[in-house]
Amino acid sequence: MGWLRSLMDAAEPPVRSFGTLAREVLKAPTWPDATRPQPRSLAALFSKLDRRQELDWLADRPEVQRALASALACPLGSVTAVLEPRAQVVQELGTLRLSEVPYAQPLDLVREPLCPGFPPEVTLPGVWSRTWWYAPAGAGRNLVEAWLRARGACHVVHADDWASGLAKLPSQGATLLSLDRVDHADLRSIRDDVCIAAPCLPQGEGSSAWHVVRSPEPSDYLDELVGWLARRLPDDGHFDPETCRRWLRAGPLQEGALDSLETLLGLCSVADEIGIRRIEHQSIDGVAASYFAHRLGHAHSADNAAVAWLRRAGWGVTIGIVARLLLDRERSIDHPRSFDDWLAVVPVEHQRGGDLEWMKLALSSADSPVRPRDIARAAARMPPGSFRVVQALEQAQLLKRTDGHALSLAPRWFACALQRSARRQLLDSSPLEWGEALLNPREAPELLSHLIERALELDYTPIEAALELDTEDDPASVAAVEASFVAAGMAVLAGLDVPQELLETLWDEQLGLLVELDGALPRTRLLFADTSGDNARADGWFVPGTLHLAALAISEQLPHGVGKRHRLLRPWSETEPSPLLLELYDSLEGVLRGSHMTQGSKQAAVAVVDRMRQTLGQREERLHILERPGAILDEIEHEVLDFDSVKHLDALPGGIGTLKALAEQRGMPWSKVGQAVWHAWNQAARPEAGAAFLAPDHAGADLLWSTIPQSLLEELLTDARASGVPFSAFGAEQWSAFLHVAERLDAAVEREWFTRVFPWRVMPREVARECIERTNVAAHCAAAAELWQRFPELVLERMQQDLALGNVTGALLWADSAPLGQTRDLLDLLRERLRILELGRAPMDQLRRWLLKRTAARTSGWREAYAFLCAVEEALAPLPLAR
Repeated sequence: MGWLRSLMDAAEPPVRSFGTLAREVLKAPTWPDATRPQPRSLAALFSKLDRRQELDWLADRPEVQRALASALACPLGSVTAVLEPRAQVVQELGTLRLSEVPYAQPLDLVREPLCPGFPPEVTLPGVWSRTWWYAPAGAGRNLVEAWLRARGACHVVHADDWASGLAKLPSQGATLLSLDRVDHADLRSIRDDVCIAAPCLPQGEGSSAWHVVRSPEPSDYLDELVGWLARRLPDDGHFDPETCRRWLRAGPLQEGALDSLETLLGLCSVADEIGIRRIEHQSIDGVAASYFAHRLGHAHSADNAAVAWLRRAGWGVTIGIVARLLLDRERSIDHPRSFDDWLAVVPVEHQRGGDLEWMKLALSSADSPVRPRDIARAAARMPPGSFRVVQALEQAQLLKRTDGHALSLAPRWFACALQRSARRQLLDSSPLEWGEALLNPREAPELLSHLIERALELDYTPIEAALELDTEDDPASVAAVEASFVAAGMAVLAGLDVPQELLETLWDEQLGLLVELDGALPRTRLLFADTSGDNARADGWFVPGTLHLAALAISEQLPHGVGKRHRLLRPWSETEPSPLLLELYDSLEGVLRGSHMTQGSKQAAVAVVDRMRQTLGQREERLHILERPGAILDEIEHEVLDFDSVKHLDALPGGIGTLKALAEQRGMPWSKVGQAVWHAWNQAARPEAGAAFLAPDHAGADLLWSTIPQSLLEELLTDARASGVPFSAFGAEQWSAFLHVAERLDAAVEREWFTRVFPWRVMPREVARECIERTNVAAHCAAAAELWQRFPELVLERMQQDLALGNVTGALLWADSAPLGQTRDLLDLLRERLRILELGRAPMDQLRRWLLKRTAARTSGWREAYAFLCAVEEALAPLPLAR
């Protein structure tokens, strides 16, 4: 007998069936109003619960647990007791519950593939050959480990660091070595059949020998994952796959909040749990606040006052807790912490709550106008104190226990949203506080990015506050000023109007903080000062070149004679370049190669370099890649450009778009630049080496194909049969070249040419009209069918002209490629214009074949086609047609 059936038999009176139990449970006052399934569906679910299936569904619904206990008139513990061993049951059955989507059907690790979102290589131990899976937080490493372990596909070793992982590594056999961090690793000693999964890229000795695989971007598999989850989520939720897809792309993805697989899973879970309609128009911060209130509203706690207070006023307190975690240099925010550790980070003003008993005693005198009921009401509105705050967060499952009984913020997407809110709150506090956070290597890159975002939004309040600090000795003050200097520089680079007084003050403050060593680029004192350590390898803005780029942008805005002089970072009034100029350019290039910079920022940075080159003159040493766009434009201006100058043009930061932006700044027409590049390539005998940027499928190639000279394009179209030409980039001159070639094709190559050339989907209307009038496109079904789809009125007009001129064969060629939906219109036209008895043998047979095809297709109008065919056959019957 199952556990639920036993409780039903023990009830007074006994409950005889799952159907009866379902009806009683649905009447219980604790049953959640948001979900009310049909009794039959609930009875089927109770049958599964009785067999210890779907226990996770019950475990995550405390309201249902209480409703069951009420309907069975038994203690709540009698219902929840079955949930204690559920982890063991899951392990025995070889299934795994997705922690980010607790209501979804558990994954059968043995029989089911992994969900979308993983690089295929990590699931195939047989192909591992020094494979390194770059798996940052949220990539789902734990899921892959469980999946591979359950299938016995390989050894699976999980370790905190390199040393402990190496100690556990088996002597042979394919092995997944999953590491939380990698410090001072010698990768040369690892076997080929090991796949390392780590939240960092390979570094150090032997790192170049490893094949790095990366998880796909969430945007690449978003649609597929939403569909996968829709099949696994229960029917009693609010999941709407199509609305969820639209919301994820328009909201979290655009806000940059969709950073990993686990985040995507968690946001889908929110859409199911609290309803997509409630959150689809909210920012990610608004969604997090709604989720916070929702979880507290469903928390089961004896301390209802603490939960109610947190639901009403606890969002800011929770952000304050996370803001204090940003200062922790020892552990990351997602690192599990003990209950006492969480108590310690509750903001000081909320660590002690009101003492209800003391208030009752103090106000218990007979002459006190305050009644006990008033005391209770007032106490309900007082902060509950740190213990009750942390306890309530745990009961709301916003803090979840790990295997070691420590607590972590959960789910991941919610923790990330809290971090973003906490960084914003921190920047609104004293610069000493956010300066202290900048000293935390884990937090500094993200906080610097947020400070830059504020500056780009024309909010200079944090920067102005930082300049009021005494920066001589205090590290937090120094870090705040250095970060402010970078943020202001990025705002200048973006073309924003930063107050001149602010720039002048920042310039002198920052130059006073520079560390300058012989033969080395200037460094900051604290912010990304170590160019050989982890900071030098950090992504985003947190690289030394950011300081140099900011300095060049700011110094260019300073009036002559204002602010300190610097030969390298303020070169605008210098007559000779610094010996460190090439190193400076290398540093700038390191920043521009990052994916964090917008195309506009990269182009602006290259323009700064071009102005430096014009100021300092052309050096005799090698031309740096950042100088190349300006040098190319100079050669075009003097009509001396050769292909060696434009070779590997795609290697520029920002690609061809950078060259175009610089030309526009100089007032040089892009058509002149593009034609000069094509001419240089043509003069060099059209080489393939170094000309990848001209390939039609290359990013940015459209910019050049829109300028290709007509004579050269005609040669290319004729010689190469136009395979892969980006017709969408064509302007009037290029379309003219296309038509010129198309109407003069040799009969021997016409069929192949029209089969391989695909301009029909993108050509403008007037070009299509010319093509229909001047070329033999009607004879080629695929091309003619495309024109029918886009411009049916133009094709019908041409058919009418052909029939009026007696060109029945030409008109019927167009009819052959017409969409089936045009059948009735074509029949009307042909019946009106054709004189059957005057047709020759060839056009007559052509008409009859067309009618047979339309009849056989059974499309709309096929009966009319058949009637026309019968009429034609009847007209032909008395004629002595030769066979």
